[in-house]
Amino acid sequence: TGVQTCASSDLVAISDDGASLVVGAPHSDSNAGAAYTFERTVVGEDLVWTLTNKMIVADSAYCGTSVSISGDGLTLALGSTLTNTGDGAVYIFYRANRLTNTWTSVVGITDTSSAGQLGGAVSLSTDGTVLVAGGKTYSNFKGGIRIYHTTDHVNWYLSSSYDVVGGTNGWLQIPAESYGSNYYGYAVAVSGDGQIAVVGAPQHSAYPDGGAAEGA
Repeated sequence: TGVQTCASSDLVAISDDGASLVVGAPHSDSNAGAAYTFERTVVGEDLVWTLTNKMIVADSAYCGTSVSISGDGLTLALGSTLTNTGDGAVYIFYRANRLTNTWTSVVGITDTSSAGQLGGAVSLSTDGTVLVAGGKTYSNFKGGIRIYHTTDHVNWYLSSSYDVVGGTNGWLQIPAESYGSNYYGYAVAVSGDGQIAVVGAPQHSAYPDGGAAEGA
């Protein structure tokens, strides 16, 4: 297929039914980055994976550093950590149903408040209406996350920000004093219902082994 990638679990994601797959390739196209989508079909007694798209975003840098596909297989999120000179970005794609392999580019989510490398980690809820995006270099490498939501799969809104200033809009961090850890946002995951987010902070100094998993 010509897919160019490297070994990281953040670079692959699959829908809940196992029929739609996305693979990130951040070093593709001279480090502009790309993502590849595959669909599984049944041919006779065999399961066949078919490459359906190569997703490229103009003016991106390391797009596909992280990828997520919603459980229903209709929404894609692609992290692009070095876009905008290290501010980072997350690119959202959507398709109306599983019968089409045509993805529509919806929005490029950016955060120019600091060089946070937004999109280093991304995770979508099952219905694709909640997005958690990590940026491990926010606030001089303390790290942070951004939580976004949509009601129409077109317009996305910032729900909450967690870094050195804590969170807003109904999201409660447990334990409350844990934000601001080193590389907080290095890894993220959101529950299928979009109600719980988990954030990795691999250099959190409060733990003797140098790592932690924190809720947000």
